[in-house]
Amino acid sequence: LYEAALEGLLLLLVILWIHLWRMPLFFVLAGFFAQMVIERRGADAFLADRALRVLCALLVFMTLFNWVTGRPWGDLDHLWFLWYLALFCGLAWALAKTGLSAPDDLKRGVETPGRLIGALVFLVPACLWLRDSAIEQVIPDTLFSFEWRGFVFFLGFFLFGQLLWTRRAVVVGLARPGVFVPWLAVGFCAYLVLMSG
Repeated sequence: LYEAALEGLLLLLVILWIHLWRMPLFFVLAGFFAQMVIERRGADAFLADRALRVLCALLVFMTLFNWVTGRPWGDLDHLWFLWYLALFCGLAWALAKTGLSAPDDLKRGVETPGRLIGALVFLVPACLWLRDSAIEQVIPDTLFSFEWRGFVFFLGFFLFGQLLWTRRAVVVGLARPGVFVPWLAVGFCAYLVLMSG
């Protein structure tokens, strides 16, 4: 009985740990590849692509899911991330069309793996402030509700992903053991801080 309880506790801790970073990582990757498409194919092609792949997918599957479950149209349930992604892509398109990009000082701030780790120190307080609790994310329930804390929280990861595209060599450098181990240590410490907050 003791061993089963210990295994259950370890499994719960692993699930909570994964829950903390899976959606932020999704938005980092989304921002990274958004910037790649913008630079390679242009802002208008990016917007058309994301309108089809993200916004249309959201509207179709949200409509089907709500019809099957008897919920009102506009209820997002587990599709909230597509709504945020559609909004972030629209913002990325607007920024690209106006010619705005990350300032050179900000890009220089993440040009080495060590500096990148240092730049991420802000994420722990942001995670505590922009969430309801250590594991509860602030997400919209419907297309018509706006949760500014969740929006800002995930937008930060999306923008960080865009910034990483401009410094792709740094990402390659993260695979080295001398860099990966400190990243792992920082992530573990951040997890402990978030779980105790």
